[in-house]
Amino acid sequence: MDTATVRYGWDGQIIGSNLRPGEINLGNNQQIDYQFFFSRLIASYQLSAKHTIDFSQMHYEQHRKGSDPLGAISAIERIDVLGVPAVYQKITLALGFVQAGLVITWKVSLP
Repeated sequence: MDTATVRYGWDGQIIGSNLRPGEINLGNNQQIDYQFFFSRLIASYQLSAKHTIDFSQMHYEQHRKGSDPLGAISAIERIDVLGVPAVYQKITLALGFVQAGLVITWKVSLP
């Protein structure tokens, strides 16, 4: 059970005191809208009978917007934290080279 009556900032300093115990103490009434997008591209090109080059790309994206009048309120801005739109995105790229029994791959992942 969370019984803390103070709130801390990112640097560990107390930013509020003598508050109601806990972080979520009034229940919740979350209304959240999620939108998802996912795509994947895979391409392979045969350079010769023994050599192939491969490329792969994956894109994932999520958008979130919502509200919770009973839930968490930002300690500094005093706003509903779910009311702030959030976007999460990840892109992964990979390149591979295959030579009759030898496989070399490179992978890059972007947040």
